[in-house]
Amino acid sequence: LSVLRLLRLLRLSKVFRLVPELAIMVKALFQAMMSVGSTLVLIVGLMYVFSIIFTGWAKEGGVERLTAERPGGMTFDELFGNLGRSFLTLLQVLVFDDTFSIIRDALEEAPQIALLLILFIYLG
Repeated sequence: LSVLRLLRLLRLSKVFRLVPELAIMVKALFQAMMSVGSTLVLIVGLMYVFSIIFTGWAKEGGVERLTAERPGGMTFDELFGNLGRSFLTLLQVLVFDDTFSIIRDALEEAPQIALLLILFIYLG
């Protein structure tokens, strides 16, 4: 059974010899995957650092409420109460899903948090 799999692999190498452009494209694809992977590692590291900062502020209790008195408003603890919530909120901020309402509410309650969120957007 493993011999048959090796024979299939040899057929694939014949295709690469017959179409050298395909081999060039596959090599370029792997190089691009390495670049994207290292960028992903950097963004996750950045999110981890900012998650620690925001979770620390949530645990201190210095900011009681992040959002204004609007329906569906979330507290700072609900957004950044633990590391997982912080990661999720920061991912939400990076993809601009309700980002500006979070930042506007943070500006009203704690401007330093809003400025840190804006800095995170610029760096991310």
